[in-house]
Amino acid sequence: MDDLLRRAEQGGNYHKKVSKVYNTQHNISETRSTERDENIHRETIYLERDLNGQRVSMTKHRNMLTGEENTLKDLHNIQSDQLADFDHRWMEASRTAMPSYHLALEQQPFPDQPQYLEY
Repeated sequence: MDDLLRRAEQGGNYHKKVSKVYNTQHNISETRSTERDENIHRETIYLERDLNGQRVSMTKHRNMLTGEENTLKDLHNIQSDQLADFDHRWMEASRTAMPSYHLALEQQPFPDQPQYLEY
């Protein structure tokens, strides 16, 4: 909370939005986060998908002044050569486990993010 107060005192705009959808019965979830801090000129996009104990997350940082981007990927219980298969299985599982969310995902993907994760 102190960090938010400090940012407010500096006078710049700070925005953060987080959403999480999950279905424990099918062991599937997705977490999305966008953060924009005009005080330090940084924008961050975070996407994490879990399926049956496997997790893939992507964090993209962008300098709003220079446009420079840095993307970090983290894998848990999955190898890099299995990423495309994981993404396909996650999309298929979301159709059954979270049908209304899956439909919304197809209609409006994550900002700067295709329907499937970039690898």
